[in-house]
Amino acid sequence: MKNKKTILLGINIVLFGIIYFSFNVEDEKTDKFEGELLDTLSTLNKIGIHSPDLNRTIEIFRDKDGWLITQPFKWHAIKLKVANLRTQLAHFSYKKLYNIKELTKRGEIPDDYGINDECDKIIIQNNNNKIILRLGAESRDKRFIYSFIESKEN
Repeated sequence: MKNKKTILLGINIVLFGIIYFSFNVEDEKTDKFEGELLDTLSTLNKIGIHSPDLNRTIEIFRDKDGWLITQPFKWHAIKLKVANLRTQLAHFSYKKLYNIKELTKRGEIPDDYGINDECDKIIIQNNNNKIILRLGAESRDKRFIYSFIESKEN
């Protein structure tokens, strides 16, 4: 009887370990990106919005006097509007579907989701990090937008 309890206890510990580590790996990847996003937003010094289809670029840059729009013309940005944009980016929620390797294995390409060199981009940057959000096509139910998120160290 004591031997059965020991075996069952051992099996439970092994199963707990397998479940814990399988969830923990995904959570670490998500937490890493969210940490990078919040770190970049907390020390943000440049925001860029690029729309190649409309041939438009808006760049907002922080200098010693505050926020300054540098593209398409040079003008002081309204602080509350920049704060609102930063808040929207901080509360950005996403659901990871696939990475590029998984898409390739499935026989698909990012262009199938509207993600290519000609798609709209949002670039947020601080002194250490640069995050590029490439915005693709809408999902079939029109509730979501496919995107490719890229993080680079400066």
